[in-house]
Amino acid sequence: MNIHKQKKRDLIPTGGPIDPAEKKNFFFSGESDLYYPFFPSDFITDPFELCALLDLPRSLAASALSAAGRFPMKIPRSLLNRMEKGDPNDPILIQFLPRKEETLFHPGFSPDPLEEKKTADQNCILQKYQGRALILTTDRCAASCRYCFRRCLPKGKSLAALSRSVNSAQILQSIHDKDDLKEIILSGGDPCSLSDQALKILFHYIKTIPSVNRVRIHSRLPILVPSRINSSFCDLFRENFSSEKNFTFSVVFQINHPNEINSEVRSRLKDLHKTGILMMSQSVLLKGINDSPDILAELFEKLIDIPVVPYYLHQLDRVEGAAEFEVSTQKGLKIMEDLKKLLPGYAVPRYVREIPGEPCKKEIRE
Repeated sequence: MNIHKQKKRDLIPTGGPIDPAEKKNFFFSGESDLYYPFFPSDFITDPFELCALLDLPRSLAASALSAAGRFPMKIPRSLLNRMEKGDPNDPILIQFLPRKEETLFHPGFSPDPLEEKKTADQNCILQKYQGRALILTTDRCAASCRYCFRRCLPKGKSLAALSRSVNSAQILQSIHDKDDLKEIILSGGDPCSLSDQALKILFHYIKTIPSVNRVRIHSRLPILVPSRINSSFCDLFRENFSSEKNFTFSVVFQINHPNEINSEVRSRLKDLHKTGILMMSQSVLLKGINDSPDILAELFEKLIDIPVVPYYLHQLDRVEGAAEFEVSTQKGLKIMEDLKKLLPGYAVPRYVREIPGEPCKKEIRE
């Protein structure tokens, strides 16, 4: 027997209530148990390989390599068949391919546009809004979205990273006894990059928080790598509804363009919907990608037909390196007016921006 591995495995509870004061580190049990078993070959990190596969010029790859800086390119291989070969402006490709425009200085853009460092509690817990707490579960994502508002934040501040050296229950202790806490939001990184076992353990812990009855997961990974929604993943939610304390579960998928929804994405999301959870979407308004009422109407109709409820259309968070994607709010408001003419009301999301220090997201109306 491998004693080292056995010792790590013993850190994971096998059932029964989890005592928040438990000395064991209930969450972190080694890399092999913590993360979903992707392989390095599942992702493309070399711009030259990407451009070769998509019949794009090598000069584009050289520019991408130079522009990537401290935010290297990462694209799931499963996303390639949704990109148009030979098109350097493909609306999926340009969400992930570094460009030289990222390196230019733009006034008003900063490394931490939402000032999350100021609101972080115990480094991985954000409590910006009444009754809700957001846990940065992991640093890992399935892709490096070039407009990501956390692209410049330092690594190592997630629950998964901190649990390597600090007791997991101690990290989460600050939220355990809060009477006004009703909802836990799992974010990151991408919480779906965690293994099913790690998610199950995290759900188990959250159920020990007396006041919490809702759990929301924000994820992009199942859209980019739909195979992540397998039977084991769906069972996590089915088990919830048969347990003594039931959560209201919701998943918010980040999705920006109708081409991201192929037959496999549609089929896998339908499977997840059968578990009884609420599925919603949020999109970022992005120049050259979806800044058109027709494109967004197609996206939201595809989502409703799954069914996924369009929840938010976000104004771009002004993070360093993402200025090329910014759409003016004037254009955004015109797009929203056109969407209301094209779609039923339940298919039109709220057009919002997040302002640091405000008690809620602000709907953009003028």
